[in-house]
Amino acid sequence: MPCAPVSAFPDPAGLPNGFTTGKSVQYWTGSAWSGTCTTDAGVQRVTLRVTAPGTAWSTVTQSLDIVVRRPCASTSAC
Repeated sequence: MPCAPVSAFPDPAGLPNGFTTGKSVQYWTGSAWSGTCTTDAGVQRVTLRVTAPGTAWSTVTQSLDIVVRRPCASTSAC
């Protein structure tokens, strides 16, 4: 998905009440990750976050990074 915005990726679902979610996407420039897509290199890093409810001392946040890569085809440049 070339230069897909964060809205193109679904929110985590099926969580108990009180849990919150977040997500972000970064784009590979060929040498580093960037928060904006200027040139589509075909690689994106999507970060999903889930925060469990609690007090200031017991709140827990977990995150998962997923790297999405556009597959190369014989008819397209990679």
